[in-house]
Amino acid sequence: MHQWILRLLYSSKEEFHGTAAPSATNRSDDQVDGGGGRGGELEVRGKGHSRTVSDVSYISTGSGSQGIATPSSTYRPHAKTVTGEWHMPSGRSEVGPPKRILFVEEITELMAESLPEFWKLGQAYVSGSLFHGMQMVAERQRNQQENCDKNREKFEHKMLMEKVEVFTDMVNCSLFPEAYEQLSEVRRKNLGEWAAFEEGLADTSGAWLPQIVREIRVCVGSLQKLPLPERAVEMTQTLAINVRTLCVDTLFHRAARDIEMLHEREDWKVHAEESGSVTSLPILFENLVVEVLLTLKEVVIETHHGETQESADPLMDCSVEHLHALMEHFIGCLEYLAFQQDEDTDETASRLSRDNKSVDEAAGDIITMSPDEQLLVLMSNLHYTGEQVIPRLFNCFMSQGYPSCPQVNEVVMEGMMDLDQRLFDNYIEHKSEVLVDAIEQGMKTGSFDWDVCKEEPADVRCYIREIILTLVTIHCEVFTVSPALVERVLQRLVCLVAEEIHRIFKEVEQFSYSGALHAFVEVTTLEDIFTIYVVDETRQCFQRCKEYLGTLDAESQDKMLKIVSDFKTKTELLATCFRPELTTPLS
Repeated sequence: MHQWILRLLYSSKEEFHGTAAPSATNRSDDQVDGGGGRGGELEVRGKGHSRTVSDVSYISTGSGSQGIATPSSTYRPHAKTVTGEWHMPSGRSEVGPPKRILFVEEITELMAESLPEFWKLGQAYVSGSLFHGMQMVAERQRNQQENCDKNREKFEHKMLMEKVEVFTDMVNCSLFPEAYEQLSEVRRKNLGEWAAFEEGLADTSGAWLPQIVREIRVCVGSLQKLPLPERAVEMTQTLAINVRTLCVDTLFHRAARDIEMLHEREDWKVHAEESGSVTSLPILFENLVVEVLLTLKEVVIETHHGETQESADPLMDCSVEHLHALMEHFIGCLEYLAFQQDEDTDETASRLSRDNKSVDEAAGDIITMSPDEQLLVLMSNLHYTGEQVIPRLFNCFMSQGYPSCPQVNEVVMEGMMDLDQRLFDNYIEHKSEVLVDAIEQGMKTGSFDWDVCKEEPADVRCYIREIILTLVTIHCEVFTVSPALVERVLQRLVCLVAEEIHRIFKEVEQFSYSGALHAFVEVTTLEDIFTIYVVDETRQCFQRCKEYLGTLDAESQDKMLKIVSDFKTKTELLATCFRPELTTPLS
C-alpha cells in the first residue's frame, strides 16, 4: 500500500506536470517492497482514468482488531463528474482550472483518502493485531515485541514521513516557484525531475486558489487527527499556513492590479448621488474590495482542526496591510486620471473617444467633457468615496471578522484629503488664469488711468461685469457636477479676485478723486455681489484696497452706493446664483 500511494503521487505528477517519477535508485531506500504478495496486485491505470486498488481487502479478526477500513476501490477527485469531466465553479472562466490546480487537487484528495487508511493498516501491522487468528509460528510470537519496535520505526519514520514529504514538496513546488531550489538534495532526488508550470500563478490560478486552500486544509485537518510523527505534523501545518498566505497575497495583489488599472474603465458617464455626480469608478472599486474580502473570509478568519488563532494572526495583519494598499491604489488611480502625462492624456482621450462613440452612437449620446469638468468629477468621486465607500468598506471588513484598523482609516483619509487639495488647487489654477487676465486687461481698457481720471463714474466698468459673468459660468459648471463644491470654489476664486485688484492698486502711485471713486464703486460692487463667498481673508483684502484708496466724504459715499445699487438692480437675474439659498444643493 505504501508503494501504491507513492506510485499514485508520481503518476499524477507525470500526468499533469509532464515529468517522470524518480527511479528506484534515486529514491531513499528501506521502503517496503510492493512487488510481492497482495501488493503486487496494486496498479495505476492510464492517464485520465481513476486510480484503482485491485482486489485489496485488509481484514482484522480477534480481540486486537482496530476496525481497519478497506481502502476505497476507486479514487476520483470530487471536482470531477462521473464521466471524468470537471465541474465549472460558478463565476469562473470557461477555460477551466490550470494544470497546477488540477494536480494539487488530485494529490491532496489522494492523501486525504489514503493516508488515514494506511495509518490504520500500519498500526495493525506494527502491533501484530493484523495477524490475530492466523497460523503463527512460535518464533514470531516470541520476537513479536522486538519486531513491533522495528516495524514502528520503519512505518512512522520511513513510510509515513516519505509520503508526507513527497506530498508537501509536490504542493510547495507547484505553488511556490522558489520551493524546488530550497529542497535538500535528497528530497530533490525523491521528488524527481521538476520543471516550472507554464502558466503564471497570479494570472491563471488566483480564482482557483481558495478552493485549493479549502481542500488542503481539510486534508491537513484529517491528517492531524492521526498521531503522526511530530515532524510530519509540523510539515503539514506549515503547508496549510503557507498556502493560506499565498492565497491571501495572490488575491489581494490581483485586486490591487485591477484597481490600479481602473482608470482604463473610466468613461466619464456620471450619475447623480446625494453628494453630487459621480462616475462608476467608486462602485467598481468597492465591488472589487468586497469581493476579495468575502472570498478570503474563510481563508483568513476561520480556523480548522489543528489550526490555532495564533496561526491566523499573521493573516489578519497582512489583510489589514493589503486593504490599506487597495485603498492607496484607488487614490493613485484618481491621481493618474487627474495628472497623467500629456501623451497619456492624448492617447486616453483618443481611446475614450472611440470607445464612447462605439457605445453611445446608437443612442446619439457621445460624451464630451473638458479637463476642468473632469477635475470636478474626480473631486466628486473622491468625496463620495471618502464619505460613502470607505466607511462601508471598513464596516464590511470588521463585520466579516477582520480586525479593526482605525490607523489605516486615518492614513487613507489623509491621503484622500491630500489628493483632494491638489485636485482643487489644479482646478482653481485653471480658472484663476481667466479671471486674472480679465481683471488686468479690463482695468486698462480705454487707456484708463487712475491718477489722471477726471470723469466721475456713472456705472460700473465692463471688466466687473466680465468677472461676474466668469464666476456665474464657473458656478454653473461646479453646481452641475457637485453643489457641495460651489462654496469652496467660489470662496477661493473671489479671494483671488480681491488679491489681484489689491496688487494692481498697489502699483498706482496716486489716485485722482474720480479714479478713487471708480475704484470704490468696483470694490464695493464685488464685495456686495459676492458677499456670501467673502471669507475673512477676502474681507481683509478688500479692506486693504479701500484703505489704499483713502476715504470718501458723505456726498461721494452716497454717489458710490447709488451706482452700486443701480447696478445690482440691473444685474439681479445674473447674480441670482449667488443668493444664499443656492449655496447648498436643492432639496
